Amino acid sequence: MTYSAKMKGYKEHQAHYKKIEKRMQGKAGDPLLQAVHQGALEVQRVAQTKYLTGPRPHRLGVISGRLRGDIKGRAKRHGNRVVGITGTNVSYGAIHELRGVGKAKKKRPFLRPALNDSRKFILKKIDRAFKEVYKK
Repeated sequence: MTYSAKMKGYKEHQAHYKKIEKRMQGKAGDPLLQAVHQGALEVQRVAQTKYLTGPRPHRLGVISGRLRGDIKGRAKRHGNRVVGITGTNVSYGAIHELRGVGKAKKKRPFLRPALNDSRKFILKKIDRAFKEVYKK
């Protein structure tokens, strides 16, 4: 599952944001990368504590703890893009997230609702990163 945001608009605005982007990339610690990483970790935290800790049957409960323990959030820079990724390598994670298990069992997503719950937190972190770079 991939979410992305792309800024479109007038060429002046794009040029303005390219300047900010260069300032961010050149700044020690890369504030945008840090902000997106913090957002990915927040999605991880919310998924683990709110959606993978029960109560059943509406949410997944802990049986072995393997799925909950394998949720990881990280951020990467790909050229001029910063991408936040939160997910799991546990095979049955996708089954619960996307289609449910067994007969007549409904899906019990944990990553998408965690992302939705974390949206304000993530946007606030990204906004602060832009303000930090822009004020200097």
